[in-house]
Amino acid sequence: MGYKVQPICPDCGKPKARRESKKCWKCYNLARYGVKTTKGVKNYTRQVNLPGVNHELLTDEWMYQFVGLFMGEGAIGIARTNKDTFCCRIYIGLRQDDQDVLIDIQRHLGGYLNLSRRANTTSHPITCWQVSRINDVYEVLKLIKKYTLIPAKKMREVDIAIAYCEWRLMQPYHINDWSPAEKFFHLIRQTREFQCKG
Repeated sequence: MGYKVQPICPDCGKPKARRESKKCWKCYNLARYGVKTTKGVKNYTRQVNLPGVNHELLTDEWMYQFVGLFMGEGAIGIARTNKDTFCCRIYIGLRQDDQDVLIDIQRHLGGYLNLSRRANTTSHPITCWQVSRINDVYEVLKLIKKYTLIPAKKMREVDIAIAYCEWRLMQPYHINDWSPAEKFFHLIRQTREFQCKG
């Protein structure tokens, strides 16, 4: 059996996997979606994480529009990691052809963008804006609480996530007891259950 030569990407000239298209995934993403990929899952592209809230760009009008979008399309999650710890994040997912909205949100509030190509499905590509650094999550949640005027049910999740962030920021970097975090984890799941008002 002869030695097989590894194929080369015609755009960047670097070796690529045989199962990939004519281009490597990095060049494919750049050509089709206009974003650069990072190492990781083949169908998952992550852009650079922008630090923190840019208060110089924030206006009341912009924040009210952001809160309206977040109440409809956004989500808050307290999730268990594979290291038996917990993390809190906020995110908004939109179809990829509407990602300019998320780019503007990232410019104002920091965070990063994920692009999912949804391989082997009929779905359109999805872009997701996400904030996961605990200090940034806490700051964005406080802004959401400040600019929310309607009694939205999602505000219960905001309050729970703020309480989690306050607890987490009071703890040392390495925590041995995550049991309080597990309570927040179950609380935020309970708020999503349907409650008939009669």
